Amino acid sequence: MDNGSWLSIIEYAAFRDISIGAARSFIKLGRVKSKSINGKLHVYVNEEDFNYHTKERDRKYMAVKLELDSLRKEISKLVLEKNDLIKVINERNKGNINPLSTSA
Repeated sequence: MDNGSWLSIIEYAAFRDISIGAARSFIKLGRVKSKSINGKLHVYVNEEDFNYHTKERDRKYMAVKLELDSLRKEISKLVLEKNDLIKVINERNKGNINPLSTSA
């Protein structure tokens, strides 16, 4: 017999990254093993399903993490470019005297 766990519908929906309605549909269609525990429906998740969906979740997590790292690098690059442009503007403005702002 394989190892597994009984998850509440809410836990199962979060685990599979599906809506609670979809989890209920899976139960109604017999796509998952379910039973009532203390008056609440629970879904059985075997070790194979757990490993499969955990790997899928890890892949999604890594993809998001890589995208986040890429965006952070791009932001750093843009901040440096912005600071360089501000320096150039400030240098150009040093030589310009606004006649309206000076008193004689």
